[in-house]
Amino acid sequence: MDRLRRVGRKMTSKHRKPPPIYEHPIRTPVVNDQTLGSGNLRMAVMLPVGENENEWIAYHLVDFFKQITMLYGSTILPYCTDESCPTMSAGQNKYFWAEFIILDYVIMSASEYVDKLMTWVSELIDDESVFPSLLNKPFSANFKAICSDIVRRLFRVYAHIYIDHIHHIRNPMLDEEAHLNTSFRHFILFAQEFQLIPMNELAPLQKIIDRLTKH
Repeated sequence: MDRLRRVGRKMTSKHRKPPPIYEHPIRTPVVNDQTLGSGNLRMAVMLPVGENENEWIAYHLVDFFKQITMLYGSTILPYCTDESCPTMSAGQNKYFWAEFIILDYVIMSASEYVDKLMTWVSELIDDESVFPSLLNKPFSANFKAICSDIVRRLFRVYAHIYIDHIHHIRNPMLDEEAHLNTSFRHFILFAQEFQLIPMNELAPLQKIIDRLTKH
């Protein structure tokens, strides 16, 4: 596969005043299993014969990054304000931003967390030492570990959307649940296929995962 990953520019987010919204339901969402016509995703995530695993993972991670950036930026961002989401969370699960250089954990709003995450991922994708674009340049020895950390953090954005913003996704003006389910199902099947996320990280969405991946 050609290294088609010169994508993923930084997500710039200007907070806009959200339109009127429905009351936030205080309950764990019951997600239906409606998805878009996406074929057999379980087969689609498998490594093709003769394909380089790192190339395959890199290509898909860039695609997942684009999907979640679009889902959050175009659908959720107007509603995810510092007032409505003062911490990055998925229900009772709180997520803190970790600065790897100083190993410090920073509490920030969900929108700040997502903006920082997307900037970080974008910079990694643009870093030739991590995501090389030249076919004769090898991937680093810790490439899969870096990808695992990207997947773990992107999962948190899905978790925040499902648990704290599912009522916005279901707003008849948006009607994005099938799109969200398809994107997340593809993401989680890929993460599981290549063991890119620890099982304990999946706990906030385990019931949703079980429902979406039962076939």
